[in-house]
Amino acid sequence: MRRLVQIRGIVVLIMLLMDTYLFFVLRYFTQHSTQKVRVLVLSVHCTISVLSIGSLFILSFLPEKVRFYVLSIITGLLIANLISVVIFLIDE
Repeated sequence: MRRLVQIRGIVVLIMLLMDTYLFFVLRYFTQHSTQKVRVLVLSVHCTISVLSIGSLFILSFLPEKVRFYVLSIITGLLIANLISVVIFLIDE
């Protein structure tokens, strides 16, 4: 059980780092947009990030079928974030 908590902690740390970098990238790309568009884009990004990271903490309380779907969604978001970070780092 302790090992599982350590793995979750590492995954959360990686997700936080990638989400923080993507937040700054989004903020840079939306700097010339209107205030409403900028707030909308950054709010949606932060909401998805908080929900995905928060769902990692409640996984042990979810039924097995729901846990499978939540882990699949989180894995997809993690892979998408990783690809985005690599592309933006190469592009700079």
